[in-house]
Amino acid sequence: MKSALRTPPAYRWLDEASGWVSLFLVVWAPWALGCAVTWAINVLVSGCYTLGGLLALKAFIRWRAGYTPERWVQPTPAGRRWLWLLATLTVLFLGWVLAGAANGRGYIEISRAGPILHAYDREPLAWLPASLDAPYSWRAFWRWTSFALAFWALRDWLVGKSRREKHHAEDYPFPTARVRLLLWTLALSGAALALTGILQRLDGTSKLLWLVQPVINKLPEAQFGSYPYRANAAQYFNLIWPAVLGFWWALHAQTGQQNPKAKLGNDPSVLLLPAVMLMMAVPVVATTRGGALILVALTGGVVVVAACQRRVTLRLRLALGLVLVGALALGWVLGGAAQQRRFATVFDDQMSGRTEAYKTGWKMAEEFGWRGSGAETFSSLNFLYRDSLEEKWQGYLHDDWLETYVTLGGVGLVLVLLSLGGVVAVFWTSTGARAPAFFSLGVGLGLVGLLVHAKFDFPFQMESLRFTFLVMLAVLLASPVRAAAR
Repeated sequence: MKSALRTPPAYRWLDEASGWVSLFLVVWAPWALGCAVTWAINVLVSGCYTLGGLLALKAFIRWRAGYTPERWVQPTPAGRRWLWLLATLTVLFLGWVLAGAANGRGYIEISRAGPILHAYDREPLAWLPASLDAPYSWRAFWRWTSFALAFWALRDWLVGKSRREKHHAEDYPFPTARVRLLLWTLALSGAALALTGILQRLDGTSKLLWLVQPVINKLPEAQFGSYPYRANAAQYFNLIWPAVLGFWWALHAQTGQQNPKAKLGNDPSVLLLPAVMLMMAVPVVATTRGGALILVALTGGVVVVAACQRRVTLRLRLALGLVLVGALALGWVLGGAAQQRRFATVFDDQMSGRTEAYKTGWKMAEEFGWRGSGAETFSSLNFLYRDSLEEKWQGYLHDDWLETYVTLGGVGLVLVLLSLGGVVAVFWTSTGARAPAFFSLGVGLGLVGLLVHAKFDFPFQMESLRFTFLVMLAVLLASPVRAAAR
């Protein structure tokens, strides 16, 4: 073996540490009360910075030793340019948030009479965004920087070859060892959390994980599992179950290639099917209207994708159909009656008061325009823009797209959209261990489902959902649809 290809011991240790930290955070994010409390968020953010630090040390060793790690995924020449563009967009977005915080106009003090704006002595630069609550914008900058570092560190770890794969290279297998390890962790953790939440709902406890009484949503029906807000729980499971189902499909395909006579259920991948059923049942059992609608839409998408697959046995199609029907039936039996009652009031309660909040949000958006009010300033400012004292003071707008426009302005929203487009471009122009189309589309369906959720709720205001969304983006970039040239 050439010295340039020999893995430096320090690099191997750092790479293994990156994997263990990543797996820990994948489990921590949803289980630690959905990272809706400060101490849980601090652990998550610290872990993300740890991943960023490990990535920096790995990059230094590569440069110092002239080492190029072996990867399963390689971008084409065009893909390399898209990869650099995505990295540039990441820096530009964080720079925009930083500019708003550093150029802040003041800070907001919450008193009994309401928010009080304390302006800074200096005058902010007119051509830069200026946060109206600079401390909150600074907090957002440091948190979002940690998530950006975690995303790039996760991608770097997932596309690399494990030590065993380097010495026993197969012919472009998928799922690769690291993608398999992460998705098994995600699937088993998600199934355990779904079962826990369902049992809590049947038990009627008002404590999260039977341990913690939430401060705001104290009614059992308003929460689910480890999440203080039931809709966030449904959003988490709608994000991951299509990917887990696609993972099962990919494992079955890999088993079929290695042993064409293998029967369905003869390998451990069959354990993923009950896991998927539990996770799919959550949006119905949790009695979330938006979650149930997205669940139905995602199920329809899976059916269409499966119908378009070629060379699929009838037995595999029947197994998939039984899983989907069984999951919906399980959800209906456990929560169908309560879900019906919730849909019966959808017009009477004006989508739980969202229509009134949207009017206030658009009023704020028109005032702040292209620069925005500053990252994470909506909650502080919403009180000042209400039409009357009787109108509810909203902590979140229940429309993440509009809230992004309010707080980060038109520029920030465009940077977010361009970054999402950049991820798609990098995915489409990468080659390597070719993933089955069903798997890639499953991951994509979960991601699109959460983006649709974001139009009517606030998944991206929850750090656990924000982190898990980035994890799934990293999985997508490690799962190219084009095979590398042999």
